[in-house]
Amino acid sequence: MQELAENIFVETAYEGVNVGAIVTKGGIICIDAPSFPRDARHWVTRLSQLNSRPIKFIILTNAHGDRILNTRWLDAPIIAHENAAEKLNNYDKRYPQNLLDSLGQRNPMAGKELVNGPVDRAAVTFDKSITVAAGDYHIVLSHSPGPSPGNIWAYVPETGILFTGDSITVNEPPLLAEICSAEWLRTLNESINRLDVQCLVPGRGDISTPEEAVPPMLDYLSYVEENVRQIIIEGKRRESTVYLEETLLSKFPIGDLPLDWVQRQIRVGLERVYNEIKSTMETALV
Repeated sequence: MQELAENIFVETAYEGVNVGAIVTKGGIICIDAPSFPRDARHWVTRLSQLNSRPIKFIILTNAHGDRILNTRWLDAPIIAHENAAEKLNNYDKRYPQNLLDSLGQRNPMAGKELVNGPVDRAAVTFDKSITVAAGDYHIVLSHSPGPSPGNIWAYVPETGILFTGDSITVNEPPLLAEICSAEWLRTLNESINRLDVQCLVPGRGDISTPEEAVPPMLDYLSYVEENVRQIIIEGKRRESTVYLEETLLSKFPIGDLPLDWVQRQIRVGLERVYNEIKSTMETALV
């Protein structure tokens, strides 16, 4: 666990996602939850050593399976964007099995502990932005779509610390399964410049700065956008996007992630971008 500023902690060692904690006298405000049960239990134990009060809130930067399946271990009200909350509400009493299967494929050993429990719904939702009081700090939550329609950023202006969720990953491939490519590029090109960011906490990977972390993401997403658009202009079918896979695999190290799992993520994302761009182009012609 690393203390980035007084009472602001980050853990980047858990597999799957980075998690944060802001300690206040009234309890801890968590940012996301670990992907696997053993890590979630370990995180709760460590947090209890920082503050014995119950966790006050969990801020979800998005509703991807690796961030939502273990919120129950933190046992606190959830704050999320309304799109992420709607996704949770659309689930039945339990999470879809494919979320557990995907995590299990990423790490078969840790995945053995996954149990499909009741869906945790959001208690507080917002549209564009909301500010959460956190002791001596304020956490400004802003809608920052891209890796998913309900992705948000959590910014602490007093310290210049920004939690980006899956908008930015460092030395790990970004997740594309719910990609909104145009909005993602717009978020990175415009939103980051409006903030005085001194320390950037990515959704996954090492703590960084905008100068280091943003250019590789822009390069990756621009490559996807430009090449998929060209495929559509040339009248090729959606399946033609598969030839982009090898280049995308080379842009970020995959580390211990299973190659076939990363390939599926890329394939699904490319098909989604194809549909997104084609729909936009067809609408423009009407």
